[in-house]
Amino acid sequence: MYKFIKPVFVVLISGFIFIMTIGGCENGGGGGDDPFPPPNALATRLAQRGQTAPDGQATFIGFLRLAGPSKGGLVAFLSLERITEDFRRLVLYLADTSGLTELARNGETAPGGGIFRDFPQIIGVNDQAEVAFVGRTAESPDDEFGDTEGYYLGSEEGIEVLVVEGDAAPGGGTIFKLCIPGFLGCAYRYGDLSGNGRIAFVAALAGTDDDRALFIADSSGITEIARKGDPVPGDNGVFEDFFDPAGSNLSGQVAFIGRISGSSGGESDNEGIYLAGEGGIIELAREGNPVPGGNGVFGNFQDLSGINESGQAAFSAHLDG
Repeated sequence: MYKFIKPVFVVLISGFIFIMTIGGCENGGGGGDDPFPPPNALATRLAQRGQTAPDGQATFIGFLRLAGPSKGGLVAFLSLERITEDFRRLVLYLADTSGLTELARNGETAPGGGIFRDFPQIIGVNDQAEVAFVGRTAESPDDEFGDTEGYYLGSEEGIEVLVVEGDAAPGGGTIFKLCIPGFLGCAYRYGDLSGNGRIAFVAALAGTDDDRALFIADSSGITEIARKGDPVPGDNGVFEDFFDPAGSNLSGQVAFIGRISGSSGGESDNEGIYLAGEGGIIELAREGNPVPGGNGVFGNFQDLSGINESGQAAFSAHLDG
């Protein structure tokens, strides 16, 4: 007798979106010489190019972005749909094996003002059937140059604003850009959507000299975690910038890579991995500090991949010495 477990991954292949559930024997299956996918893998088609959209007014012609699955098997995706030969639309869906729920589409009024034009990123989906996403809005459908971006939280009950460019920032200034300009263009810096509807994000600020800050946001508003110019734990330098925010977890903890200025070692100790929570910010690792085991010291930190409910963060780093 087979026992199925929860869906473990989604696949986007050439105009199809599938969700794959892996079944196993009584002991859970897998491991050893078992084939993968196992014979009892169950692939369910969520959407397909050429299929009629749920409202019956358009046809799927492509799938642009995909997020999930959550632990409970929920998926979010953005579709490009043909209404007529001359008209297309973008639609954001929440989906599972029981069907699709439309959350947002371009041309609709966005909460907080403006008209949705595009959805550049899907941030994540949780088991509360919430989807966090980046929305790009304009004052009117004919406005080609007035784009404003925001982070939004969508569900079957509607869409809520998390933060929009132009909002006042806690601690002073305003949210200037969410896609932060860099050498090769701009990049969004945000963490995963938590199970209680929070995201951590970095924003460029206007109207203040300390023009970079790390925040946490939910439907009740935004809270500052750290800002450019704040002293780092141990007081050896101040924060200059923030990268790879991970979290928040359900306890509200956020891990991040901090770029540091004014440190005693200059470029040899100007990065660190930090954990922020109710008790403040603590240092997890610092460039120039010995690695566990004593074989070398931490160099540059390359990737901060996530944080769990215990406040443990996973990261990769170059080692020196």
